[in-house]
Amino acid sequence: LKVAPRLKFTGLISFGNSTLSFLGRGLDPDREVGAKDAMVIESGKGLSNADPSGVLLGQGLASNLGAKVGDTVVLLVNRSNGSLNGAEAKVRGIFSTVRKAYDDMAVQVSFGLANEMLEAHGASMWVVYLDKTSNTRRVVRTLEERLGAGLQVIPWYEAADFYNKTVT
Repeated sequence: LKVAPRLKFTGLISFGNSTLSFLGRGLDPDREVGAKDAMVIESGKGLSNADPSGVLLGQGLASNLGAKVGDTVVLLVNRSNGSLNGAEAKVRGIFSTVRKAYDDMAVQVSFGLANEMLEAHGASMWVVYLDKTSNTRRVVRTLEERLGAGLQVIPWYEAADFYNKTVT
């Protein structure tokens, strides 16, 4: 069993004379299990806590920006209080997934950088990785009982849009 924090956010990314909107995800690369398997690093390297200002760009986003591994980009985000915050980041890698629409807008950063930029003081979600898929229902029931009504527990098969569409 592993538990990994995630932060989802949106913002603007700039490189050179180009500025585009993005969908961001803050991940802790030391604690992630599934995120690494869901994508292919097309060039460069994956995220690392040893390089907290490194970012990964979806292949389509990188292409639209004209950015490549080693380039410095600027991320601009809205904090929860409505104020703006930004950070310079170095492109560590370019990735692709099975969803081109996601790759055209995706930025992945270390959880620490996301938390710092957003001043979130926590995660927007926690991902629980189980040793066996067959344990999912039991763990969901246990978490729902222990966490109470304040938090929502969503099993992977309800959150896996691509998987569900493929099965259908």
